Amino acid sequence: MASHVTEIARQDGAESCSMHLALEHDGGIKMDAQDIGPTVTQIWGDDDYEILGACAACFGVQTCLRIVAREVLESVRRCRCVS
Repeated sequence: MASHVTEIARQDGAESCSMHLALEHDGGIKMDAQDIGPTVTQIWGDDDYEILGACAACFGVQTCLRIVAREVLESVRRCRCVS
């Protein structure tokens, strides 16, 4: 269970997306995003596209943030709430 979850971005509507950052009790970091809408259905054949990036606390906070952000943001650039 996450100790603290923050919504980083959100866009509502026919083409919607959201992104969250979770700081875990053990010091790990998780970032997730979801993209929903007709474009996702057209590209993936499903109505939603979910992405999760995670990093264990043993790597340290700065390293985790870099790993998770790169992992998730590269995949989420299609989401119009992230530039």
